[in-house]
Amino acid sequence: MMKDGHHSCSHIAPWFPRIGFGIFLFAYGVRHYMDLAGFRAMASQPFESISALAMVAGLLAIVFPALQILGGILVATRQLCSIAKICVLGALGGIVGWAGLAILVGADMQMYGGLAQNAIILLLLYSLVKKFDCSCCTTSTGPVPMK
Repeated sequence: MMKDGHHSCSHIAPWFPRIGFGIFLFAYGVRHYMDLAGFRAMASQPFESISALAMVAGLLAIVFPALQILGGILVATRQLCSIAKICVLGALGGIVGWAGLAILVGADMQMYGGLAQNAIILLLLYSLVKKFDCSCCTTSTGPVPMK
């Protein structure tokens, strides 16, 4: 609600974690694209002995940053929330699955386990952001006003 033309602090407070999370995810995706060759090599390296998996991992290394960038923008701007959820959960959940599969084929558990833990922490942070900023729903008349 607005009082004297200004939003109350309790209505603005959920914006900061949502916007911060979105910017972080966007920057993470951009950083991966800035070093795409290195990122693709890191993604496919654990699967060198299984060429089909290495090829798939290399291709997914192109897709995941795009999901992070799109998801980050959509979360930060609170637009197209269903698509934002698919992008964020697809990118971060894919990292967890990829790291788990890498560990199964014999990759360094410390390195890839750490990557999976980071992605799980980001998934938990995303769930908290969604819980406390539940105004990301829309109706046929536009965004639902913040409670």
